[in-house]
Amino acid sequence: MAASLATSSATLTKASQLSGTVSTSVRAPAKSNAVALTPAAGTAQDFAYSPALKKAKFAWDAARLDKWLTNPQAFVPGSKMGFRLSDPQRRADVIAYLKQESGK
Repeated sequence: MAASLATSSATLTKASQLSGTVSTSVRAPAKSNAVALTPAAGTAQDFAYSPALKKAKFAWDAARLDKWLTNPQAFVPGSKMGFRLSDPQRRADVIAYLKQESGK
């Protein structure tokens, strides 16, 4: 599992770089407030969510995160996230990493 978590951390870093979340003009919620760690979609404070995600009426769980990471725009039409993670194992690793970081 340690290798998977290291892979997850690297995947999240790469995802941040690819999606522009490392730049100063585009931000993502801090890892402690990442999508898997908020009780409801679009609710982390001090983050400019798309109107579509703000209107989403669900709490994040592993299945929803998997769909989100696969294709955010298909899962929440109108969302702004431009990153996709097509590899099922990498998605599972990211979800496991977020669960570990949240203590859940």
